[in-house]
Amino acid sequence: MEVIACTMAHISKKKMQDTVRDAVAAQFFMSVVHARTKREAQALLSELLGDTERLMLGKRFAVIAMVVRGYSESQITELLKISPDTVARVRRNIRTGAYPRLIRYAKNNPRKFEGESFMELLEKIMQAGMPPRGSGRWKRVDRMLRDSEYFS
Repeated sequence: MEVIACTMAHISKKKMQDTVRDAVAAQFFMSVVHARTKREAQALLSELLGDTERLMLGKRFAVIAMVVRGYSESQITELLKISPDTVARVRRNIRTGAYPRLIRYAKNNPRKFEGESFMELLEKIMQAGMPPRGSGRWKRVDRMLRDSEYFS
């Protein structure tokens, strides 16, 4: 699968009507949910999201999952290259009831986090030495994802 890099320049500061905003968001979510396979969903998201957006969402999910799985602050900050303040904020948010569905997913799907798991795959991806720029930077990650048991 070839990944086409797209970068979102900006989001308009003009406020969209709530009904339009909700319809746009619902269409996006339903497009992903109704993908027939994991690879189709991955391809759809790869085309829709730019490098920065994919990384931001991936890190956001990863830090929540790692906190739930009991990783230490230093392990999380080192692996994800995020600040200790970010980890502390996520821990605080979890304690106050944030992310209930993501937490439930991480807890109720242990096989997604074991063996050749999300966490091991994440470690491989984060250590992949991706170049800071360039349209080919995700090719190596996509190849690793394709070869992983996690996306089989």
